[in-house]
Amino acid sequence: MVDFWMLVSDWFMGLGHTYGVDPIIFGSIYVATIPFFWGSVAWIVRNARCGRSITLPASSTCFFMVAAYIYPFWVGENLPMWTYLVVGGCIAYCGITTLRKVRLAARASKCASALTTSSTTDDSTPHRSSLQVAPSKASSRRPVSARRAAHTA
Repeated sequence: MVDFWMLVSDWFMGLGHTYGVDPIIFGSIYVATIPFFWGSVAWIVRNARCGRSITLPASSTCFFMVAAYIYPFWVGENLPMWTYLVVGGCIAYCGITTLRKVRLAARASKCASALTTSSTTDDSTPHRSSLQVAPSKASSRRPVSARRAAHTA
């Protein structure tokens, strides 16, 4: 088992020497950007739920998604064409799945500030709770229960 690990390690490090890329730096960038990527995704979800612009958080998410791949493309030498295709496919797949997750999370609930009821302190307008039902003009109707009123309001 140790011989297999040494063989894989030598092959992996040999790729770095062949293409002029340090695999340790690539792996470090890849791992270091993971929390920032998920933080940016959470930022997108929060802004989408609250109806704010998602331009800056989406740009941040895209940057952290491709940050590790910028390094070999910038520093590497003689990278084969399949590398660009594989990385492009991975980026496209990650982008599509992230977009789906963000859309599902944004639809799941609304912003907490949008869910709170706003009350006016103006004396001319009486304060109404969101659970109260406005009195109807037809008084012949039977009274509505509090539970039903909460669902119909």
